Amino acid sequence: MPTFLPFETFEESELKETEWLGDEDQTVYTVTYANTNDQKEQIDYIVARFNRFFNKLEEDPSYEKVELADGSNALYKMTGFPSAELHWFKDGTEYNLHYTFFTENEDTIKTELIKVANSIQ
Repeated sequence: MPTFLPFETFEESELKETEWLGDEDQTVYTVTYANTNDQKEQIDYIVARFNRFFNKLEEDPSYEKVELADGSNALYKMTGFPSAELHWFKDGTEYNLHYTFFTENEDTIKTELIKVANSIQ
């Protein structure tokens, strides 16, 4: 779980477990952190102990490659929703952060997502 979030107060959802494509050996875990001061802002933290689609994202030129503090390669992209996503694969586990926000500063969003990723142990 992340030890840093870009908002001061938040609510953490219950952990959701979902079987990937009906395969009980491939489980996806999701937790949502919602900003309690701004109902439009939240981060979904998604983890799978297998490669769900990271290799396909690596081939997509719309993702920007960034490096995390531990040397892991991650893929960053602004989406049109207003949201952004960050994906990385390390030690057999795929990590995904999806940040829904209400701001015009895209550089801040990228920096904040990387900080969240770097705080995950």
